[in-house]
Amino acid sequence: MTLRAFLGVLLLAGICGAAEPETQPDFWVDGAAVNGDGNLVAFGRNLQAQLGIFADGKWRMFPVPLPKSSVSPRKIISLKDGRVAVVWSVSDGKWILTVLKGAKAEQSIPFDWENKSWDHLGMTEDSDGGIWLTGEIPKVLRVSMPDSRVVSYDLTPFRRANRGSNWNDVGFLEDGRGTRWLWTRNTADNYAGIDLPVRVEGETLSPLSDVEAMKGLALMDVQARDRDSLWFVARKGVFVFSLDTLQAEKVP
Repeated sequence: MTLRAFLGVLLLAGICGAAEPETQPDFWVDGAAVNGDGNLVAFGRNLQAQLGIFADGKWRMFPVPLPKSSVSPRKIISLKDGRVAVVWSVSDGKWILTVLKGAKAEQSIPFDWENKSWDHLGMTEDSDGGIWLTGEIPKVLRVSMPDSRVVSYDLTPFRRANRGSNWNDVGFLEDGRGTRWLWTRNTADNYAGIDLPVRVEGETLSPLSDVEAMKGLALMDVQARDRDSLWFVARKGVFVFSLDTLQAEKVP
């Protein structure tokens, strides 16, 4: 069952009055993921060093062993192997990533990251099991598993000229060929960002050269189209970007 369907069942049960009191979490839910057992694991940003799990028809809280008891959960995703990954904010610039199987923390990885935004934090698993962290800053992190190695990527050298110090939200994508891309959702004209996506090549970044059809356009989103192409979404159109020619063509 998908997360959306699962939440829909809970909502319907509440509307029909069939839900028992223990089906209601006693915290404000800010994010949730389904684990390999089919149970829902959820967090609220006001919680500290604990999560909620919905199993056997009821919610229960469980503590997560962390170096500090005051850490707050910020993002949660389901991993391909059935585990769940959670990112915790410790203090300014200090973070922890935990990987849980059921209610047991199997890995706990501390790292430094300058992101301070509560609302714009992206977390994505790649095909090798690495976890990418993005936000409204030019620094992007990849945490590899199971060796817990953290690699930082800096988009600053590719930034658009004459923009403020604030950054538009950074996005991550792995295409049909396994190539990884970073870009910015350029929703704010006065915020910094990059005009075109950059390719991740090992531990370095490689910018695209001229993409004629995209000149002067604000990129808003990038999505995989098929094995050979991407969708580029701009304010003034949708484009198909060829992974062979590295050129884009506007969709009529």
